[in-house]
Amino acid sequence: MQTPGPESAQRIPARSVEPHTGRAFAVSVIGLVVLPVAVVGLVLSIIAFERAKRLGAATGLAVAGIVCGCVGCLALSVAVPFLLGYLAGYFIA
Repeated sequence: MQTPGPESAQRIPARSVEPHTGRAFAVSVIGLVVLPVAVVGLVLSIIAFERAKRLGAATGLAVAGIVCGCVGCLALSVAVPFLLGYLAGYFIA
């Protein structure tokens, strides 16, 4: 009986150096598109809050919009630099 030599070994294809570049790019584009939406939502919520206060109406939804807009702007302002740094190659995953 002969054992198989290295010629019969199955070759495994090499992986790409940066397998996640496409996903990171897509996420950064989505982040850059959503950021203006969060800012517009924040501005409109502040306007709605002032009008509701002036008219004596309920301000709960306006406050919720302000909080969501602030959280969205904060999250994106932290996430976008990390994504851009990842795309530039500063972070290795």
